[in-house]
Amino acid sequence: MVEHQAHILDSVFHALGDATRRRMLRALAEGERTVGQLAQPFAISLAAASKHIKALEAAG
Repeated sequence: MVEHQAHILDSVFHALGDATRRRMLRALAEGERTVGQLAQPFAISLAAASKHIKALEAAG
């Protein structure tokens, strides 16, 4: 059980360890956003934004 919890915490800290993902998460806390809207402030591709979003989703 402890190993399972450690895996979950690792995922959360990995996701939140990236400044781009933290800013995306703040934007999502304000309301729904499209991938394009999340990518725009960073001038990153939609594919890159999708990878960030997947990391956040994986962390729950």
